[in-house]
Amino acid sequence: MSGQGSLTFSNGDVHAGAFVDGVPHGKGEFTYAGGQKVVGTWESGVRQGMAVFLSGDNSGVREEVTFVDGRPSGPARLIKPDGSVEERTYVEGKKQGPATMRLMNGDVVEYSYLEDVIDGKAVYSLAGGTKEISTYVRGIKHGPCEEIRYKKMSPAHSYNTRRSCRCSLLPVAVPPPYFFLLLLLQLLMLLLLLLQLLLLSQVMLLLLVQLVQLLLLLLLQPLLLLLLVGAFALLLLLLPLLLLLLLSCCCCCCFR
Repeated sequence: MSGQGSLTFSNGDVHAGAFVDGVPHGKGEFTYAGGQKVVGTWESGVRQGMAVFLSGDNSGVREEVTFVDGRPSGPARLIKPDGSVEERTYVEGKKQGPATMRLMNGDVVEYSYLEDVIDGKAVYSLAGGTKEISTYVRGIKHGPCEEIRYKKMSPAHSYNTRRSCRCSLLPVAVPPPYFFLLLLLQLLMLLLLLLQLLLLSQVMLLLLVQLVQLLLLLLLQPLLLLLLVGAFALLLLLLPLLLLLLLSCCCCCCFR
């Protein structure tokens, strides 16, 4: 098939647009079974160049992203119906590096992505001058945030105050359902490791006892041998005396 057409996949996805020899090539629209749409350009069946993602839940969220060899790469913009815009970067198909979200009220949120999740410092700058700083680790907010508030004292002077607060700068990543199962497995593995260390310590103790016994045996053997040789030598020395004593006793008996 060549020219304009439509191709429906077994999973319910649909590609509509230009085809060359049955392969998407040129402008087209790919609709996922869940309702999400991608409008862009295909080259020999591979998504290339500028494309627009449209959410399938009628929320009006859209993302403008560039594709290289079928994967998002380079700068991208996520536009929400409330007017907020997130500018981020894709590296080999994953969100990576600094990102900025600009809200309609003038507030700005600056943060960084690490393999599709928010990681590191996040700074929420309010239009009035107040800043809130939070820390994220692999998409999960850690600890309280710090608020820096600027107050006007006079046209020529101002000062700021800092205080700890609990704030939600960005959507906090919810642990997956299997998170606690993985945690339990890790605890079990730690327990098994401790048991192995305990058994290893017992084996080491037995080896130490056997080593001490061997050392004692090696030290006592020469001493025992020396005692035996000394006793034998003493016996050899006393034997002539015993014989003389025995002969003298016999002679005395004979004269009587």
